[in-house]
Amino acid sequence: IDNGAQGGLDNGYGWYIDDVNLKTGPLEFPNSQQWESGWGDWYADNGTWEIGVPTEGPDSAYSPDKCAGTNLTGLYTPTTVTRLVSPYFIVPAVTENPRIECMHWQNFESADYGYVQIKEKGTSEWTNISEQIAYDGSNVWSKLQVMLSEYAGKEVQIAFYFYAIDNGA
Repeated sequence: IDNGAQGGLDNGYGWYIDDVNLKTGPLEFPNSQQWESGWGDWYADNGTWEIGVPTEGPDSAYSPDKCAGTNLTGLYTPTTVTRLVSPYFIVPAVTENPRIECMHWQNFESADYGYVQIKEKGTSEWTNISEQIAYDGSNVWSKLQVMLSEYAGKEVQIAFYFYAIDNGA
């Protein structure tokens, strides 16, 4: 299946993230992230993630001009393991239906995937909290929502985990 990879390479345009928010009714995510002012308190472990205006992959950021992406100017590196990591925040009460919402766009090769992950403060283990984001993306911006009720009252970080392997194709 050719899902947009160029020239038979073992990679695609990757994963793009925009408009990340913690939703609880009227409350907004601390440091609501549209990326227009750069990284803020976010960071990438193992590099790869960039902040800016995409020139390959999606035609543009979801809104307004900038987004985070695994490579804003072309195909991602065929062997990549990286996270786009949020600052710590306290998850609101269960009664507020806490959740992370964002717009995302992806174009992965068949063995590559992503997850939304969470890590509690004081621990080193990341836990997958979303379904696997797989290569069968539609190459359009779509809403991704992940409930956080299980972590209510805890101080956590979220991450967008991206894994790509070189299949030697």
